[in-house]
Amino acid sequence: MRKLPVICSLLALAALAAKEAGVFAVLKSDAAVGRQASGVFLVPTNQLLRPWGEQTLFPGRPVDITFDSKKRVLAILNTRSVLLMDGSTGTQVAEIKSRSTSYTGVAFRPGDRELWASEATRNGPDSILVTEISDLGLPGKSAHIELEGHPVPAGIAFSRDGATAYVAFSRNNSLAVFDTETRKIRKEIPVGIAPFGVVLSGQGTLYVSNRGGRRPGAGDTVA
Repeated sequence: MRKLPVICSLLALAALAAKEAGVFAVLKSDAAVGRQASGVFLVPTNQLLRPWGEQTLFPGRPVDITFDSKKRVLAILNTRSVLLMDGSTGTQVAEIKSRSTSYTGVAFRPGDRELWASEATRNGPDSILVTEISDLGLPGKSAHIELEGHPVPAGIAFSRDGATAYVAFSRNNSLAVFDTETRKIRKEIPVGIAPFGVVLSGQGTLYVSNRGGRRPGAGDTVA
């Protein structure tokens, strides 16, 4: 009798292996990256993912995501646009066209009436997209904050009153402090190497994460 659970487990494993055999065969085929007929996704690292839950599929390169304060609207920073999704169903409700976006940086200004998104190109110029948002969470007029040089804007955070925006300038190794009414830079604060994310704590402390290590010395080789 003691052997029965073991035998049942082995039979279950054998059945699972037989079922998945066709799935793993994709790894040795010339199948294109993306969703496969079996429902799994083949990713560029030659691995298979079977997503849990429901997915909303769209073309592009999503890199960052944020909710509005009431979690009604979900904004996704995509390749050349910002997608607005219903926060409960994941259904796309609007698309805000943009320039080439950065690798992170999208945030609702407190009050949920503006959405800011970082835009960057290979050699500049860079900018920040600012889009008006209606009471219903739909996009209105858009404008661009033109940035000098090629700072590569990244993560974005706001003061609680929405009067100040903090934007990580990755290539400048600095945090830019913006007046949100004039949309002008008040100052830049030196931080670490290649700042990425910006978060304002409940106590009012601003935290900046840095992708790089220590600051290079005069004799160091840098990239």
